[in-house]
Amino acid sequence: MANKHRGEVEIRLAGKTCVMAPTWEAIAEIEQTTGRGIVELANRFIQQRYGLVEMAAVVFAGIKAGESPFVAKPTLEGTGRMILLDGVANFAAPVTLFLANVLSGGETPKPGEAEAAEAE
Repeated sequence: MANKHRGEVEIRLAGKTCVMAPTWEAIAEIEQTTGRGIVELANRFIQQRYGLVEMAAVVFAGIKAGESPFVAKPTLEGTGRMILLDGVANFAAPVTLFLANVLSGGETPKPGEAEAAEAE
């Protein structure tokens, strides 16, 4: 079960409930995989200007850091394939929430806060 105070978010991946955790390691992996800073990436999701690889990178790193019911941890490619099969649109809201939680420390930011953080 996700701990919302820590910014964790539950998702359903291939019919299984997973918890994405915003750890330092997860965020570093997301930035390295996507080549984008976390604030830029969060803004891309808020503006609905993301790609499948970016989405898979966030989900993959998030569930590696959180709780996963999978016996063998999925790969980045495997995560992307599961997202595609489950429907990309089904992941937009939880991934955006996860990234917003990263920026706010677990609380969903108010409109405009993510943009203000990027300007700093």
